[in-house]
Amino acid sequence: MALGAVSATDLTIGENFTNPIGFYDAEPVFSWKLPIGTKKQSAYQVIVQDATTGKEQWNSGKTVSDQSAWVPFAGVPFSSRQQVSWKIKFWDGDGVESDWSDRAQIEMGLLSNNDWSAAWIEASKTESNFVAHPGYYFRKDFKAEKTVVQARLYVSALGICEFEINGERVGDHFLTPGWTSYENRIETLTYDVTAMLREGDNTIGALLGEGWYAGTLVTRHISKLNGLKPKLLGQLELTYSDGSTARVVTDGTWKVTEEGPITAAGLYYGVDYDARLELGKWSQPAYNDSKWSSAVATEIAPKPRLEPKPMRPVRVMQVLQAQSVKALKPGVFLFDFGQNLVGFPELNIPVTQGAEIKVRVAEMLNQDGTPYTENYRAARSNAFYIAAKDGTVNWAPDLTFFGFRYLELSGFPADVKLNSDAAVAKVIHSAFESSGIFTSSHTKLNQLQSNIRWGQIGNFVDIPTDCPQRNERLGWTGDAQVILESSFFNYDLYAFWSRWLQTVRDDQGADGKVPHVVPSILGKGSPGWADVIVTAPWQLYVRTGDIRILEDNYEAMKKWVGVYERDAENFITDLKGFGDWLQPYAKDGNRGETPMNLIATAYFGRVTQIMAQAAEALGKPDDALRYRQIHANIRTAFSKQFFDAEGKLSVVDTQTGYLMALSYGLLEPELIERAQANLIVAFKNADRHLRTGFLGTPLIAPTFDAIGHPEIAYELLLKETYPGWLNKAATRRFLKLVF
Repeated sequence: MALGAVSATDLTIGENFTNPIGFYDAEPVFSWKLPIGTKKQSAYQVIVQDATTGKEQWNSGKTVSDQSAWVPFAGVPFSSRQQVSWKIKFWDGDGVESDWSDRAQIEMGLLSNNDWSAAWIEASKTESNFVAHPGYYFRKDFKAEKTVVQARLYVSALGICEFEINGERVGDHFLTPGWTSYENRIETLTYDVTAMLREGDNTIGALLGEGWYAGTLVTRHISKLNGLKPKLLGQLELTYSDGSTARVVTDGTWKVTEEGPITAAGLYYGVDYDARLELGKWSQPAYNDSKWSSAVATEIAPKPRLEPKPMRPVRVMQVLQAQSVKALKPGVFLFDFGQNLVGFPELNIPVTQGAEIKVRVAEMLNQDGTPYTENYRAARSNAFYIAAKDGTVNWAPDLTFFGFRYLELSGFPADVKLNSDAAVAKVIHSAFESSGIFTSSHTKLNQLQSNIRWGQIGNFVDIPTDCPQRNERLGWTGDAQVILESSFFNYDLYAFWSRWLQTVRDDQGADGKVPHVVPSILGKGSPGWADVIVTAPWQLYVRTGDIRILEDNYEAMKKWVGVYERDAENFITDLKGFGDWLQPYAKDGNRGETPMNLIATAYFGRVTQIMAQAAEALGKPDDALRYRQIHANIRTAFSKQFFDAEGKLSVVDTQTGYLMALSYGLLEPELIERAQANLIVAFKNADRHLRTGFLGTPLIAPTFDAIGHPEIAYELLLKETYPGWLNKAATRRFLKLVF
């Protein structure tokens, strides 16, 4: 007997995608939610069909299971471009059958390099002396010979790109396609552009910028990349009303110019825009491109891999209005958006012909009320707009992003007045959704939570970064290692983290070492940083229950643990690294006072403990037994090497040393209670403040809670003196430890 109108809802595919276009996984997993009031599922049935032919591709039959998340597909793998629909019904705990759900849709992207007939194209000129690449404009005229009933545009870039068709921008994404390990993997995106085409003459165009690929963000670290130019890739596939098809691909027949209005644009540079050089209707038919050059085309090679982007791209997620605007002096105006944010300003301003408007951003103000920009270091916090004629212009420097609260506009005549409508702030980040909120009766605690959320989205622009504003903005693995678990309290980040771990695996060395930053442009192998390849998959599995994340990463996890095993002598390892970074009042600089061999050995213990659990979850009992034994041996060696018989650190006495020993199960049973007591003494000796850096701080709350003293964790949380989270100076320093 059916449950009437009751059916499963919220059907998702993979890492919580709803009706995706350009999907990446040919053998996905399915998830759904039971309707409100249904306490239990006793069985399910999933039917998958090809949406074009109606042919059934998989029918699970009635499957006795309470599983409603990450149900694995067991049919013939999907193919590139394939359009699929699926539905599900379930039986409740009493065996009562539900109605079929509404159908959900999946459309695959191009899954391999062989699916592309396009070529990489770039500008023909070689610029050798530049501070940032200009914007490169590409175009191609073509005819749609018949009525178009379906059109898909597949795009990518080495750099960042924005496509246009017949004068309209394609999609609402920014910084496309994102930052990966370019020598290993480049992401692609799929757009439904059916409505943008017409029978007859059409034009496709694209704006290409240096992005992460060819600019100073990378070249300041890796000299061999100097001279790189950004490249574009596009493939437009048309289906006509009679079923015939046609393609328009990037190749040597495209035209390109770098003499457009964007004279320079970079993530560390900002944007220079000269409206006098605007190209008119350059992405529309009948445009005269006779002075443009032919693009240089390069065939797609087997490597790097071209793969559909496995997470949601960067979008404008909020638009903030200025809370105030004031004239600092004639022709100079300061806008305050009331919140540190990451994104770019959009201007709607009066201009006069030839005037140069300077756009300057800042997170803070000097005492005299002018923008403070020293914290940006070598990153230029500016953009410039040169007007072509008198009038009002709407413009945004969107080939870059800034971290800012304040916006200074200058270059106006002395008699010009601007109000708050002259600029808005567009907030960008990867397009994940909020998953939870926190509020309390404590005003400062609520502000801290607000700071955490803003800090999180500001540092989650395609990759998890350490900072979003200065000349760094790198995917530091240590930052990710300490924040990943708690990041889920605020946002649905499974796809975000799973995708970044692909790049971690891509950049892992053959020797097993993991880079300090991912994508990699620095060294490898720091304890507490490289361990993310083990800690992150396990934490994602615990948070989601999706066994695939362990399956995908298990071999990479083993390779990193092997680095410790080879380095260890009698289970004590002395791998060098960044230490307990940014410990307050440390005597030996930023690396903190906790000895490096203690930290390295503690992480050796931590990752072997996780490996035993992961092996157990994956049904690998021999591996589980082996790693449990290694962990036991590390525990014995660690206790003897770093603690005396009274459970006191025999090396430098630090809070982090105790926290690691207790949290990672590295003390022999007879030492545990004594070490707990000594941790509390260490806390008291610090005037009841924390003295932990990157690696110790995340352990404070769980460890004090586990030893029966949660009140200490609360005390530290609410501390208003330095170093404490509710102290302004400490907040600026320690938010780096949280996001």
